[in-house]
Amino acid sequence: MSINMSPGIMFIIIGALIIFMLFYNRRLSVNKFINETSPYFKFLMESDYIFLLTLKYGEGVDVEKKYSERVRNGLLVIVLDVCFISSWNGFFSI
Repeated sequence: MSINMSPGIMFIIIGALIIFMLFYNRRLSVNKFINETSPYFKFLMESDYIFLLTLKYGEGVDVEKKYSERVRNGLLVIVLDVCFISSWNGFFSI
């Protein structure tokens, strides 16, 4: 029995396995990645983001925590979109 798989899908599967092994062995941490790269994502914050969070949640809101959750969710959506789009036939075909 032969499985016909494009090279792009094979690279994605191999990459996912490597990332899983790194997470499993605790060599790679999502929280550490988010904390280390948060200054690079700081420029994406809108000028009135703190004001809007204060209006929605009140004075006791942790702006940094909410923003890091927002960045994490955005990165997760980007990764899932790439995985979904790459599952289309011919996306990574050579």
